Amino acid sequence: MSTATATHSQSTETSPVNFLEQIKATNENVGAADWLVVAHDDIKLLRKLGEIVPGDESITMKVAQSDWQCEEDSLPEAILWALQEGGMKTLLMIGHSAGCPGANQGSKSAQSSVSPDACYTKLMTGAKRVQERTSASKKHFAEQLEQLCQVKPIHDAIVAGDLKLHGLFYVAQSGTFLKYDMANGQFC
Repeated sequence: MSTATATHSQSTETSPVNFLEQIKATNENVGAADWLVVAHDDIKLLRKLGEIVPGDESITMKVAQSDWQCEEDSLPEAILWALQEGGMKTLLMIGHSAGCPGANQGSKSAQSSVSPDACYTKLMTGAKRVQERTSASKKHFAEQLEQLCQVKPIHDAIVAGDLKLHGLFYVAQSGTFLKYDMANGQFC
């Protein structure tokens, strides 16, 4: 498999993500690629990615899921360029259970006691935070895919059969991928 990678760490207000520049630069190094993979930037996810991406040439953009804002133009513009100019036929979006870092920013209470009840409470509180973050990340991921499908040229390419769109969601706690079924809005 010939794979090129473009990387972006989480953006700041002063340096927004420029997906189009990333995809063009990567495409120059690789040439046309059948697959464009947009994946949350996580080392364990990316290791497993090699097991699921087919042997065709692909371009992988590693970008924090929280930067995917598909209602803005940057990511859809890069995808359209990859479709129209780069020869891409399949788009694989890979979300992550920790993809929305602000989802569980509640206060963390300090436990000064080490009683069994305190340990249990701390454990349950932590489990609840992880579950809330995962739920928020799944919701964000689904919203981004839905918004991407509403971009008319992307929607038209999917309907015409010129573009296949797949959504996978990586659950870090178990190291597994869930498929996102866009027809019924469910993870399976």
